[in-house]
Amino acid sequence: MFEWDKNSERLEVSPERVRRLFCSLGDTQVALPGLPSQKSSAYLCAYEGSTGIHVVVVFHLLKSRRLAIYRHDQGAVAPQKLKRLLDEGMLFAESLGFLLDDMEFSLLDPLVQRKRWNSLPLSQGGAYGLDESIAAAEAPAAAVPELPRQEELHQRRRFFIEKIGRFLATL
Repeated sequence: MFEWDKNSERLEVSPERVRRLFCSLGDTQVALPGLPSQKSSAYLCAYEGSTGIHVVVVFHLLKSRRLAIYRHDQGAVAPQKLKRLLDEGMLFAESLGFLLDDMEFSLLDPLVQRKRWNSLPLSQGGAYGLDESIAAAEAPAAAVPELPRQEELHQRRRFFIEKIGRFLATL
């Protein structure tokens, strides 16, 4: 079972220690305890620790600009149990509506691994990697334009009816 580690703001793991990495194919609306419902991306990561392999599910919450890191309650496990924990993590993420894809991280060249890892919000924290379009979406909405006066509406209506009449006359 996965439990939210509210004390962790990022994954302090070097890319060389990452054994498996899955990433969501798109953002999904999630509602985590104590936070507003918002779009999020998901990651499933298995990495080597000093006592075994750790498996975490990480949600990158776009509106709150933070990571929600869910750690498996078993902590570090032997490599033989990795598949079972990855399946549990996949099931957990899929139960929230995410579809995860294997990034085949371990097959990449070490230099490419480091670049890819640094391009993800996992090691940087939640505010990393947000582009201006997301920030603009969070900005307050523009003021609603003033409605036309009644007199102007009548003029537009007459103009429209005249144009429709001419169009229908050509048929």
